[in-house]
Amino acid sequence: MLHLQLVVVANYMEENGVLIIYTLKEKVTQSQHVEQIIEVLSLLNNENTVVQIIQKVSKSSEKEVLEIITWLLKNHIVYDSRELYKWFHKVSQYPDQFISWEQVSYNLNSEIEKKV
Repeated sequence: MLHLQLVVVANYMEENGVLIIYTLKEKVTQSQHVEQIIEVLSLLNNENTVVQIIQKVSKSSEKEVLEIITWLLKNHIVYDSRELYKWFHKVSQYPDQFISWEQVSYNLNSEIEKKV
């Protein structure tokens, strides 16, 4: 696990201290360790290995970072970049089943707010 290069495949945002993550099939909320999770997510760019992420995260121990990454993997928020084709395959087979109207609405509202 330490040499995986992970990539985020879910949309996420922080609102009032709660992390909201939209995966392919569900909305996941997390109210604990939000700052640490966001910091880890920001480093998951297919360039950093897990070892490098552990070294770069400022407020968490190695154990905490590994727990966060394990949670992100189990909830299908991140994938090993070498396995990313599986995610694309899943989405492209039946794309309509993954449309979240709540997410579409949020994305449209965000775009409108940017233009105003």
